[in-house]
Amino acid sequence: MARLRNLTYCAPLHGRIEYKVIVPGRLEKVVNSTIRHIGDIPVMVNSTQCRLNNLKCTADFEATGECPNDLGGYFIIKGKERVSLKVLQYFLLLYLSLGCLNSY
Repeated sequence: MARLRNLTYCAPLHGRIEYKVIVPGRLEKVVNSTIRHIGDIPVMVNSTQCRLNNLKCTADFEATGECPNDLGGYFIIKGKERVSLKVLQYFLLLYLSLGCLNSY
């Protein structure tokens, strides 16, 4: 759905902020502690944080509008599929190490 609506598939990132009083020679005392929304972080498709990770049968994927053969491993940012540069470098090195370029 994020692809169709040009959205970013992301999850909220929260952090705990603590205000401490530190007096030399005494114990630290937490004066105030609160959880704040820091921002949103993209979720990799079919990772452990993705809701597609627990789907098993083809009917479940089709109900969500996703392809059951999709392996994931990419991010959806503003409706576009983005891949980490490190992943691309890994596959290029794998491709070169197998000698696939010499076959042409």
